[in-house]
Amino acid sequence: MLEKLNDTEERKIVISKMIGTHYGDPSNNVWTHIVSKKNKHLEGMLFEEVADMWKISVEEMLCRVMYEESLGCGFRGAPPRNIKIWREVEKNVMELLARPDYMIGSDAIPTGGLPHPRAYGCFPRVLGRLRRRYNYPIEQVIQRITENPAQRFNLSERGNIKKGFYADIVIFDKDHINDRSSFEDPNIHPEGIPWVIVNGKVAVENEKTTGILAGKAIP
Repeated sequence: MLEKLNDTEERKIVISKMIGTHYGDPSNNVWTHIVSKKNKHLEGMLFEEVADMWKISVEEMLCRVMYEESLGCGFRGAPPRNIKIWREVEKNVMELLARPDYMIGSDAIPTGGLPHPRAYGCFPRVLGRLRRRYNYPIEQVIQRITENPAQRFNLSERGNIKKGFYADIVIFDKDHINDRSSFEDPNIHPEGIPWVIVNGKVAVENEKTTGILAGKAIP
């Protein structure tokens, strides 16, 4: 890949394939993780801002950053600019969760200084504002977050509160739980979660982390 990006003709081919194949407009995406000191200042900038600063196209800018960083870079997409589209997406998500084979998860990777807000707020958003907004049964939301994923991925002795199971427990206030992270300020913990227990050890006490790292890699 780096060889292609460093070759003028190959880079033109890469750019031509990028144009017109984006899922939506990429110009509103944000750089979240840049390895080098040279380009560190790009973190937090929109693709279109960097492209304008360098006086090149967004596609050319992407190729340049990827090459200069040896692919050591990351970005996140932005939400739809039209709030009606955003609300429709939320509504569709909650309707799909009515199916017993659906579950809730997050693919957020908390690298760099500006991760996607879902790194902090995925589950609190669904348990909080979305559940309340669409009047969704809390028991079903919890089941989609816990038991369904555990069964789907064969995570034995997890996903339920049972004797002999690993004691991974989140204690929250159903009326006050909410995500607070945003695209502008993503590194904010949710509210309404006073206690978190991981493998029987208290990881969060009165909404403050204890520093106890009791998590284990799951084979």
